[in-house]
Amino acid sequence: MMDAKLYTYLSVLSPKDEKHKLIQKKWSEYSGHKVLLSSAKRKKWKPEIEIVAGRKDKVLSLDVAQGIYGGSNSGFGALMLAISLGFTEIYLLGYDFECTNNETHWHEGYTGQSLETQKLKVEKFKAVFVQFSSIIKEEGISVYNLNPNSTLHCFPKISLEEALK
Repeated sequence: MMDAKLYTYLSVLSPKDEKHKLIQKKWSEYSGHKVLLSSAKRKKWKPEIEIVAGRKDKVLSLDVAQGIYGGSNSGFGALMLAISLGFTEIYLLGYDFECTNNETHWHEGYTGQSLETQKLKVEKFKAVFVQFSSIIKEEGISVYNLNPNSTLHCFPKISLEEALK
């Protein structure tokens, strides 16, 4: 699941722009399945992108055909995608949600924003996970956080070794 902002950077920035070059390199080297959550009706998506319909209403969608609510970040969107595809046991990797030294948990930070502003954004991201964690559990879906250093505490933490048993 990717952030729609990434696609915008790929589509809008000039190929001469250094940020565009870096994003294009990451895009071409990424070997995973590229999925974009979008409610936009664009006609010219890159052919390797799978589009999943986005929902604005804050519901737990159990059917990808009905679209999914992506929350406030792509990590939450990925969790919702897994649930909508029918997974009932999900393991989160890398979800540390930490913001220190002007770097966030997922990239080099938001250029031009104070560390305090970045921390507030991370807290908003975590709040969406917390809001949905009990709903997810009530549906009989087990979500485990495999990152022992994670500040996301709404899902039980287990080790990778435990997950592989």
